[in-house]
Amino acid sequence: MIIIRYLKDLKQVKKWNLIDDPSFLPAAESNCFNIVKMIMERNFAPVIVFSFSKKDCEAYALQMSKLNFNSEEEKALVDEVFNNAIDNLSDDDKKLPQVKITHDRKVKKKFR
Repeated sequence: MIIIRYLKDLKQVKKWNLIDDPSFLPAAESNCFNIVKMIMERNFAPVIVFSFSKKDCEAYALQMSKLNFNSEEEKALVDEVFNNAIDNLSDDDKKLPQVKITHDRKVKKKFR
């Protein structure tokens, strides 16, 4: 895994069959990331990305978080919808790990 982090050439990583999983490439970009990025740059949106693997889905989501899909006005609306949804959850649901992680990431991103 240490070797993979220092390899900058994704083609070489694939050639050596070092990865089958995007989570092994924290610094590199997956094919999925590159495709979504191209779709957004060429204004071919909207796009839906689907993965059967929870692990891959989380890895893709982390990679996609680097992209900016919304205008400032849209970001404000997303924040409002997110906060309203969190406010409507029961106290037990607010304690779920998925909710806490999402909320913590959102708060962290806001203060960057």
